[in-house]
Amino acid sequence: SDGNQYYQQQPQFAPIPIVYRPQPVAPAPAAFVLQSDEILTPRKYIPIVSQSEIHHPDGGYQLSYQSADGQAYSEQGNLKPNFENDGKVVVRSGNYAYTAPDGTPIALTWVADEYGFKATGSHLPKAPSAQ
Repeated sequence: SDGNQYYQQQPQFAPIPIVYRPQPVAPAPAAFVLQSDEILTPRKYIPIVSQSEIHHPDGGYQLSYQSADGQAYSEQGNLKPNFENDGKVVVRSGNYAYTAPDGTPIALTWVADEYGFKATGSHLPKAPSAQ
């Protein structure tokens, strides 16, 4: 038998035109209607005034940026041996700062390592002390 017989017996399909018909959209339930003028107000563009990104051959890195309104972010990552000592993991740390809408300065420092994510900042709630 001919090796192409299977392909020759396949039916030929003609393209089927797809017609898009927009469906009417029901109004959103009242719970989902945006009420806040702040959300609906167009956002202004805030330029980045400084930016730095450095990648090291060993896998470590540093990056940072600052915007014209004073927002700042920095992060660094360094490789360290994993618990099994058969590979490496990236330990990341960083900080960011900005001014809250009420004028309160917000600053947060964080570390993400083999013990989890830890953040510190004076604006964060404090856990109650153990008795």
